[in-house]
Amino acid sequence: MKNELAMAFGGMIVGISLAILILCIIFGLTSPETVISYADCVIKSRN
Repeated sequence: MKNELAMAFGGMIVGISLAILILCIIFGLTSPETVISYADCVIKSRN
């Protein structure tokens, strides 16, 4: 039971991280400073 809960929670965290990453890439591509905004997004998502 505990393992299933941990796996579900881990999957949720990975899913949220991927969603943030995809959003960052989309916003990064629409802004001129792509690399800077992408790096900023990664730093914010890690905190």
